[in-house]
Amino acid sequence: KNFRILNEVIMNEFYGIGFKKGNTQLRDEVVFTLSQIMKDGTASKISKKYFNADVIIPFAESAVEESAKKVDVSNQLNNFFATVKMLADGLKVTLIIFFSTLIFAIPIGVIVAKFRMSKNFVIRNTFVCYISIMRGTPLMLQLFVIYYGPWYLFHIKISAEYKLIAVLIGFAINYAAYFAEIYRAGIESIPVGQYEAAKILGYNKIQTFTYIILPQVVKRIVPPVANETITLVKDTSLAYVLGVVEMFA
Repeated sequence: KNFRILNEVIMNEFYGIGFKKGNTQLRDEVVFTLSQIMKDGTASKISKKYFNADVIIPFAESAVEESAKKVDVSNQLNNFFATVKMLADGLKVTLIIFFSTLIFAIPIGVIVAKFRMSKNFVIRNTFVCYISIMRGTPLMLQLFVIYYGPWYLFHIKISAEYKLIAVLIGFAINYAAYFAEIYRAGIESIPVGQYEAAKILGYNKIQTFTYIILPQVVKRIVPPVANETITLVKDTSLAYVLGVVEMFA
């Protein structure tokens, strides 16, 4: 008695009945029940009781089934485009890791190779240790050390933005060690006679390396550098262990 039905319509609302995906049995039972109460007049009686009018809109079971099929197709398309978008976003991060690693690792590798071949015992062996550690331990472990190390060693707060930075640092110093060994192997594979012949012809060290040694070195290191580049494409998936969402997602 505390409620009354208004004569005017304030607003129109639409309701739908949801079913678990794939549960067509329950859906069909509900559709059958609704169609039956519409046919025998029960739906109209309920409508007149609560709305003072017959507002029931009849529907065909076939139309409901067709609508369900359209919704299912729509969901599939939405899922497809959502997946494509996720892959595109992941590809962008993968490319950032890939090209950033090459941009930093290639020149750093040249510097490391230079010190690796130094005549100074301390400098040479320091970089021998660096290369051995970088090549002899898993890249995943190195990423963990670079990301979590600042907190456990120095109690420096780790930010969410540092994830990608840690990945780029880890990849750069890891691949720099591999590139350094490739460069060193290429340079040391050139016969000593090449240097001696250049000296006899009056070339200085810079001219000898630029015009005689370097072209031969480049020709020899291209295959192993290409192999490392291919490996880098696959290793980018390791960024996911730090929560960096790339194509592995």
